[in-house]
Amino acid sequence: MIFHMLTILQNIDLEVVFINAMVLVWIGTVYAAFTGGFLKNSILEKVLLSFFFSVIVVGLMTIPFEISEGYIFDARTILLSLAGLFLGFIPTVFIMIVAILYRIYLGSSGVFLGILFIVFSGMFGLLWRGYISRRINFRKVFELLIFSIISGVIPFVLIIIIEYELFIEFWLFFVLFCLVASPLLTFILALIIEQQDKSANLSNIIIEQKKLLQASIDSPKVMEIYVLDKDFNYLAFNSYHNYCMSLFYGAEIKVGDSFLEHIKNSKMYSRFRSQISKALQGIEYTTVDEVETTKDKYYESMFTPIRDDDNEVIGVGIFAYDVTKKKQYEKNLEYLNYHDTLTDVYNRRYYNEKLLKYDALEYFPLCILLGDVDSLKTINDAFGHEKGDETLIETASVLKNVVQDKGFVSRIGGDEFVAVLKNVNAQMAENIIEEIFNQLGKISVAGVRLSMSVGYDIIDESNPISEAFKTAEANMYKNKLFEQTGANNETINTIMKSLYEKNPREESHSQRVSKYCVMVGEELNLSKDKVNSLRVAGMLHDIGKIAISDSILDKPDKLTEHEYERIKKHPEIGYRILSTSSQYIEVAKDVLHHHEHYNGKGYPRGLVGEDIPVNSRIISIVDAYDAMTLSRPYRASLTKEGALKEISDCSGTQFDPDIAKVFIEIMNQ
Repeated sequence: MIFHMLTILQNIDLEVVFINAMVLVWIGTVYAAFTGGFLKNSILEKVLLSFFFSVIVVGLMTIPFEISEGYIFDARTILLSLAGLFLGFIPTVFIMIVAILYRIYLGSSGVFLGILFIVFSGMFGLLWRGYISRRINFRKVFELLIFSIISGVIPFVLIIIIEYELFIEFWLFFVLFCLVASPLLTFILALIIEQQDKSANLSNIIIEQKKLLQASIDSPKVMEIYVLDKDFNYLAFNSYHNYCMSLFYGAEIKVGDSFLEHIKNSKMYSRFRSQISKALQGIEYTTVDEVETTKDKYYESMFTPIRDDDNEVIGVGIFAYDVTKKKQYEKNLEYLNYHDTLTDVYNRRYYNEKLLKYDALEYFPLCILLGDVDSLKTINDAFGHEKGDETLIETASVLKNVVQDKGFVSRIGGDEFVAVLKNVNAQMAENIIEEIFNQLGKISVAGVRLSMSVGYDIIDESNPISEAFKTAEANMYKNKLFEQTGANNETINTIMKSLYEKNPREESHSQRVSKYCVMVGEELNLSKDKVNSLRVAGMLHDIGKIAISDSILDKPDKLTEHEYERIKKHPEIGYRILSTSSQYIEVAKDVLHHHEHYNGKGYPRGLVGEDIPVNSRIISIVDAYDAMTLSRPYRASLTKEGALKEISDCSGTQFDPDIAKVFIEIMNQ
């Protein structure tokens, strides 16, 4: 028996067996070198792969070795099981169909067994790939070993079941071929293909990761990202950095280039070299820098050291983006936080913070100088807030011009300013105040010369800030008491002059009203002081009209209801203007009520009878008479007799009856 088997083995063409084995190794090597994991994605790639392996299978089947008449064997089962394991369903089925057709074409008594080998080998590879491999937890090498053994056992079992007599006759061959040679060759090829698949997949992953990394760093369209090695050479960069280097430096960069070679500005070169060197020392940090070649352009840069597995710094990643708008916003925000938007000097917040820094020996003696703008309320009432704002702006400009680098100026209230002057003693402070007065006196707003009340104190080791401010404030208010009346009187005179200039008839009207009021006051035996006050009130009774628009005062037609309501505000405006001066307090009250009616239907307060100041009742009658005897574009003037009759008719309603009677008698004389 043994002799018979040895004879059979000797008759097998070992060269053919060797060629089959070498073809398989060659196929595995070619697959490993040129395909691997690359040709498994699209349908076309799978078709090409199927065609390639089909040709190989057919090629193997053309060089079989025969053990008995009609029973041929080759390495197709090895290739089919590996195809199922590594190529997937479509290529494997395609190869199986081609192999089956070719085996049918070859014919002979072993066709059925050959077809079963093809089907079971291919299906086993697919079953292992799709089901078994996912449910076992072996190392890959052991998994492939088990797979290889089973792939040889399958044809071995098929031969026993289908061709038992043939198996008995050639059992040693089948043991050696199916259980030794075939598993060994399958295992070797599986390891080669698996390793190449792993390498190919790893290569694909690396390529994809590089693409993903490049896409990731290219995605920020306003951030420069670049990586340098320890010699300042490029390792990577994004498209925006490439664009910026080309735009600003005219450089066409590539990996390996020196970054610093493209930086021509010496200051910028030094800055970059210092910053990158710091990061190469292992320090991660962020900085905001003004671009040396473009004023007011700012870049924020983040420097991140790159380390190897041994924690050694091998490079630096730099992330830089333009923060000019952000910086400008921060500057604007800082300006708003520390500046008075109207006058452009510092505000109270800045004063409170900066004063603490100035409270140091190096700045002593330190002068606190407080100033209060004179007549601001009067100017606001008479000429409007635009002129009041102009007064504040001009005053602030003078203060800044005088103080300059001696310290700083802050607006700490509506009409209050403070100047903090370093290394300024009392004599120097007096000189500065004198210069402020001189410069203010040269400036007029709406005809009113600028002036302010000033007080100061000196801070040193013996006089703390809190006490100095209180002293300066007290001195300022003391000076204001002495200076305010004169300044306000000058302002009132300026207002009356302005009123007469824009409406000349008001001057003659005021003079007549003042004259007639004195005559009535004397006839009523009022005191001399009362008559003098009445004379002034008569002159100033319409001072509030300075704040009324010329288009209303000079309107040729009858006033609308809105315009009339505006005109009715002039007594209150006049009161506010005059009440700023202590000299005109009583006059201000007379002006406020000179349009009240005796029956309480006048304005602005609706006072009745004796509640109306006597001077106001007198002015009311005289003012009405003079107005009636003057012509207007929308009505003719009344005669003296007609005007007096009108006053007589309104006596007891609009006018005080006793005063009206006296006025009529005076005018008739």
